[in-house]
Amino acid sequence: MIRILPFGGEVVTVTMPGSLLDSTLTQGVANRGTGGFLQTANVTRDEDGAWHVGGQPIDPARPYRVATSDFLVSGLETGLAYLNAETNPNLTLAATHRDVRRALIEEMRRRYGSPAD
Repeated sequence: MIRILPFGGEVVTVTMPGSLLDSTLTQGVANRGTGGFLQTANVTRDEDGAWHVGGQPIDPARPYRVATSDFLVSGLETGLAYLNAETNPNLTLAATHRDVRRALIEEMRRRYGSPAD
């Protein structure tokens, strides 16, 4: 687990407007190859560059709940200084959860059983 997630950190849930989500996803693509590429689930981008969540275009004014890492919302990732839960009033920390490595271990156990199973 340490090899694939060496830094750990807590999973957090944040709320942000679609305009901020769009900017964040676009910067994530720009970060490809630098270690700052964002992983997504249920998110696509069409040929015109528009982002979709759950098959629907992102609404710039709609609030979205996003699960991410505490590091990502610290504003320290490349090109994402604006993604700071302490200084950006458009980004609201909704909940803090367990360490991402613990969450992955628990999900793997849920899906595949423990190594002794």
